[in-house]
Amino acid sequence: MSGGGHFLAGKKRAGVIWFLIIYCAMLVSAFLYASPLNKSYALYEAAEAFYSVVWIVMLVDACRTPIPLLKKINWVIYVFVAIAITLGPFVMIRQFIFQPFSTPTGSMQPTLMGDERTPSGIKKTGDHFIVSKMAYWFHQPQRGDIIVFSTGGIKQSAIAPGVEYVKRIVGVPGDTVSVHAPNVLINGKTLDDPPVFKKMAAGADGYTGYTNAQLLAKDDDKIVLGKDEYLVFGDNSHNSLDGRYYGAIKRSNIKGKVVLTYWPFDRKGRPE
Repeated sequence: MSGGGHFLAGKKRAGVIWFLIIYCAMLVSAFLYASPLNKSYALYEAAEAFYSVVWIVMLVDACRTPIPLLKKINWVIYVFVAIAITLGPFVMIRQFIFQPFSTPTGSMQPTLMGDERTPSGIKKTGDHFIVSKMAYWFHQPQRGDIIVFSTGGIKQSAIAPGVEYVKRIVGVPGDTVSVHAPNVLINGKTLDDPPVFKKMAAGADGYTGYTNAQLLAKDDDKIVLGKDEYLVFGDNSHNSLDGRYYGAIKRSNIKGKVVLTYWPFDRKGRPE
């Protein structure tokens, strides 16, 4: 526990100060890691370097004063308190700031790769990514955002209730959405903003465009989105169980925005 050595050695004020410094540095680092506002790794890496240096200085300073012998019961109490204080920030960060996710399927390929097997039968792990839960604290989800959402309330026999899916927003409240393969049409106009939709329609960089399915079986079929309703599709339209089958999702279902792929290392980066 940061500052624990100082606290046990009787330097309670120093222990509290060190704990707060380390804790704040960790929160800043976590914010820069998960925030969609941060477009550069440089700030995050600088925050991580600062956090590491301060942590080492704290350890060195703690070793300058010996820790007196404690009774067994006092050590037990200290260990439990240290675990609670140390894990608390991680629980809070996971609950309210960001959370790691992965998708086992290929429904978002090539943006997010799912699990697959090599010709020799070896399983290759798909992309692991960070979902920012604070991305929509100050604004509503935007068209083109890749989001994680809960399936609660979705009436579709192929979907288990209460699980979490990752898809891309194509329709926002008030939109009339249709598919005229390979394009998505918003209010009768071809969707090309953000530019990734134009790339999808052109079949560039591994994308294959959007196809009609079930609720959008024909070119003139439409889905009209009401207040607080969003329509989400998978980038791999030929292999995605998405809004073309079960319609709109509610704003309350959206858990956060995908902001960073962190594994495997060769695919690390912010998805388009």
